[in-house]
Amino acid sequence: MILYEIFVRDFSDQGTFKAVENRLDELVDLGVNALWLMPIHPNGEVNALGTYGSPYAVKDYTDVHPDFGSMTDVLDLVGACHARGMRILIDWVPNHTAWDHPSITDHPDWYTQNAQGNIVHPPGTNWMDVADLNYSQGGMRQAMLDAMRFWIADVGIDGFRCDYAEGVPQDFWEQAIAEMQASNPDVIMLAEGAAPWLHDVGMNMTYSWDGYGAIWQVFANGASAHSIQTSFEGEAATLGPLDRRLRFSTNHDETSWDAPPPTLFGGQDGARSAQAIVTFLPGTPLVYNGQEVGSTQVLNLFERIPIDWSTNPEMRPWMTTLLTARRDHPALVHGELTFDVQANVFRAERIHNDARGQ
Repeated sequence: MILYEIFVRDFSDQGTFKAVENRLDELVDLGVNALWLMPIHPNGEVNALGTYGSPYAVKDYTDVHPDFGSMTDVLDLVGACHARGMRILIDWVPNHTAWDHPSITDHPDWYTQNAQGNIVHPPGTNWMDVADLNYSQGGMRQAMLDAMRFWIADVGIDGFRCDYAEGVPQDFWEQAIAEMQASNPDVIMLAEGAAPWLHDVGMNMTYSWDGYGAIWQVFANGASAHSIQTSFEGEAATLGPLDRRLRFSTNHDETSWDAPPPTLFGGQDGARSAQAIVTFLPGTPLVYNGQEVGSTQVLNLFERIPIDWSTNPEMRPWMTTLLTARRDHPALVHGELTFDVQANVFRAERIHNDARGQ
């Protein structure tokens, strides 16, 4: 799977689902076969940050943001993806809601409260724009399951990217994944997190945070290229044969809070090198919208910054070659991996032996 992350607000000048649908063929040509839409729900206005508020402050789990379009538009987008053999995931935010979610008033017991009985933001964070959900409440759990099932069974999406998955109890994920698989046996569950227990409860994919960090240390701080190999081998030791890491050189968080790849990795050549590494290694490679034109724009989560698609025209054919090879070449799909790394050179090889032993 080649996964492409879309921030609907910034992906086009229109900032709509229809604008995404209109460019699906372009993404197929790029080599992409799965989409991840960042949160598409209405987001909160109470305690909102920035101009638009965080997309991760969800106000209604079973509706869509009116700026992006209608539920009919989402159904059209899902159908258009499936017609092209593409899978589509949506971002799911199970740990917290916006402060103006109806449950704040209707079911305050569904939220974590302090000694004074006041609802609190997620403990240990500075996420003041969201309220922490209390998973000891059975009614809250059931409402969350019902909302997830709606998107799988009624809308027809193929899975979820689960925000802050490690903040949600393991037994909830076990139940949720079993129920989603009852609606769609091939449901895809991507967890934002790296804890091995996430695979134990049924997640298909987890984040390669260590891999991203190792590549960043090589480019930004001059660390030995051996650290990339060490990171990969450390991750692999914790994974089962069907477990996958999501590999990335950026995503919405890194671009927003750290820097876009050309800035982070010392220019366009560095950005290409970092993306080549995460695409070459076993796992699921991610492309964040704008990477295929080497965008240097900081896509702040709380603002609207349409991507300038006219920059670095040489980047798109390079990315296409990389992604289509990763998707289609037997060695990059099934090949055995070996390393031959030097301090300043990351070098590795993947070899596929076909039925004739070649």
